[in-house]
Amino acid sequence: MDVSVYELRHPPPQLCPMPEGLSSQQVVRRLILSSIVQSESSYLDSLKRILQEYQKPLLEPQSCILNPKKVRQIFYRLQEIHQCHSMFQIALASRVAEWDHSERIGDLFVASFSKSMVLNVYSDYINNFTNAMALIKKACMSKPVFLDFLKKKQASSPDRITLYGLMVKPIQRFPQFILLLQDMLKNTPKSHTDRLPLQLALTELETLAEKLNEQKRLADQEAEIQQLAHSVGDRSLHKLLNSEQRQLIQCELLTEIVYGDKGQVLKSKERKVFLLNDTLICANVNLKGSPDISSLVLVGPKYMVKWCAPLLQTQVVEVGQDSLQSRTKLNVTVTGKVFLGPPRLYQELEELQHDLAVVEEVSLLVGTLNGTYQNLNTTVSQDWCLALQRLIRLKEEEIQNANKCRLRLSVPGKPDKSGRPVSIMVVFNTPSPICKISWVNRLHLAKIAQSKFRTVLDIFSLNRATPRLVKTVPMRAPVLCLEYVKELCPSTEKEAKKAHTAAKIGNIICVGLQDSRSVISTTVQCLLTLVNLDSCPVLCLKHSLSFLFAGLASGKVAVYHRRTGERLWDVDSCKLVSLGSEPVGSLLTLEDAVWASCANQVTVIQGSSLHTQSFEAHSDPGCSVSHMVRSGGGVWMAFTDGSSIHLFHTETLEPLQEVNVSTHAAHLTPGQVYVSSLLICQGLLWVGTSQGIILTFPVPTLEGIPKITGQCRGMSSLNAHCGPVDFLVSTSSTLASDLLRRDSILNGSEESKGNPRAPTDSLEHSPEDGSIYEVSEDPDVWVRGRPVELGKEGEARRSKVTSTAIVSGGRGHRRIGQTTADTCSDSTENTLLVWQLPLTLSQ
Repeated sequence: MDVSVYELRHPPPQLCPMPEGLSSQQVVRRLILSSIVQSESSYLDSLKRILQEYQKPLLEPQSCILNPKKVRQIFYRLQEIHQCHSMFQIALASRVAEWDHSERIGDLFVASFSKSMVLNVYSDYINNFTNAMALIKKACMSKPVFLDFLKKKQASSPDRITLYGLMVKPIQRFPQFILLLQDMLKNTPKSHTDRLPLQLALTELETLAEKLNEQKRLADQEAEIQQLAHSVGDRSLHKLLNSEQRQLIQCELLTEIVYGDKGQVLKSKERKVFLLNDTLICANVNLKGSPDISSLVLVGPKYMVKWCAPLLQTQVVEVGQDSLQSRTKLNVTVTGKVFLGPPRLYQELEELQHDLAVVEEVSLLVGTLNGTYQNLNTTVSQDWCLALQRLIRLKEEEIQNANKCRLRLSVPGKPDKSGRPVSIMVVFNTPSPICKISWVNRLHLAKIAQSKFRTVLDIFSLNRATPRLVKTVPMRAPVLCLEYVKELCPSTEKEAKKAHTAAKIGNIICVGLQDSRSVISTTVQCLLTLVNLDSCPVLCLKHSLSFLFAGLASGKVAVYHRRTGERLWDVDSCKLVSLGSEPVGSLLTLEDAVWASCANQVTVIQGSSLHTQSFEAHSDPGCSVSHMVRSGGGVWMAFTDGSSIHLFHTETLEPLQEVNVSTHAAHLTPGQVYVSSLLICQGLLWVGTSQGIILTFPVPTLEGIPKITGQCRGMSSLNAHCGPVDFLVSTSSTLASDLLRRDSILNGSEESKGNPRAPTDSLEHSPEDGSIYEVSEDPDVWVRGRPVELGKEGEARRSKVTSTAIVSGGRGHRRIGQTTADTCSDSTENTLLVWQLPLTLSQ
């Protein structure tokens, strides 16, 4: 990072003069240290203001403003938080004084914020935060003297921050620390002594922030539920909301739209929609409150339940779901209103298309005129056509945008006079297409969870209802391993033009065979055959940007260089690196290096220089490394024997953690378990076991160390294979941001030049909704999402929606934890289990 840029972003306090002869990274690290000192000082000042200017006056004996017991409840644990950071500031000052000699700060963060006391005081504060705000709100309404006290304190403060603005700062503190430490890590060389401590500090802070965020989320949800429960008159619904089994999954303000029989909007109003684990509730919202109180503290809304529906009887009705629409009565009148889609827009589109056809005929007739007439010539008639074409495109865009943001739900209504069930269509406008996708996904997963006791497994294809054989590629020898090489997206416009002119290869499959060959192929043709110099079976394959690595049964790794300017590897570039006498068990690529295991040893091979560095991964020579996965600054390893997994640092190769997975699941038999597969995906470490059970452990997702915290017990799958989990693979489909933009059809008048009537996708069923249909219940309407495309600067757009599934392979299937003994279904059959994850939304 440029020093001057960083100095503008983080103006440092004047701690001490900057020594001469510092490198640019050292200068930036000093500036970041100054920002840490400055932000910590500001944070402590805010805490001191709360304690000195608010809590202390309210607790004085002569004060009659508020009951002392309520005052202590409002400011619960703030004194302990202040003490914690006061101690940290003292230690920080010591590090600043000796910075030019040591340049270490990561270990200070670990020592200061890994203590259980820090988590406890912050947890208590955050869990009490909603209650504290409620007490302040109630006191403001019932005690004018307290409201006047808050107003005077805000008016007399130099920055005019409210009490709420000060009290929310502890919730924001650790995310601020994380951003500063991320900057510090980016500017710390790999050989620096502060590198590993900074990564460990990021791990501690990320874990702490995640726990506190989850507690805050649960506290907010509980407050929402209690607020809703207070507004409910129905006894059964009130009982549901106060049930221990009740769980709030998502709630949001959405706009309910009521349409007339001609598609006109009769009414639109904001509703609060609550998705519980088994019920969907729609409530009216009353946000009215005193302006004086609202300016000082958050005032919660009041709700009135409009309707509620069982989740399993609620269906998402997407555009194009004709098969579902035929089973649902859409044109059901409720209190004189009709709930419909956008027929008015379709009718207006048809009228414009009719007018265009007429004007095109008129234009042809005008071209046959013999005379010259003002405003009646070919140029004018062509302008009419272009104007109508533009209106048609705008109308098509309006229809597509309406469908992207419109959430249509079929919910059960009151039975008709004959007692037959009636479905009612309710339509909500969501703030954005991503918001709609999130609701569809959450509804879908909640319904799956409602059916968790089914013994039948449904395996979904992203693009079709039933699996279809695409291609069979005959091989001359048994296949021992596969490596998938995805076609790279060009990072610059220059690379994109070069790729366009070059022969297009597409995605590649590398196949390792028992007869010593590595076959490079597409689904259409064999592109290349590589024969290793040892003429022995290829057990594992991995690739990097510049190299292909093949692990051999002879204990060697064959390294192939990529041809200059091409995607394929040079047959004659093969170099062999000997690891030992045992077969190569697994490979893991990190940039252009590879980690290769041979027995209990792991060797790091640099692809360009073939320089090697080895270390012992397990003290027992009989425990060979079988699997390796990387996350952040660490690599997790599993072994052929034993139920422990080990974590190593990617840079120093130091062992960082050892976890016995058999102690994390009651269904695993201690002493009889080994880890059969590993996978890192979306902040979870997936561990497949020899007993067919899959365990997941949350791990940090930033640049820190992916440690498993001591408080984490892990989650155990309720569905399992009848034998070892042979493999775990993640598959994902990404919906690019350009397909969600509101200007996805018209990006300016220049695009329409030369192509005035470019065909558009089907309005009823378009690819921009790919991720929606992938999680839809009706496989007839699934469509393929589009790949991520380049942005203006040649970079892939980051705003996207990703749908991810984990596939596990093994023998048969069984259900865990049922009252009867576990029974296997088709225990001799190769079976795939599919685990769908919630959509991830990234900007």
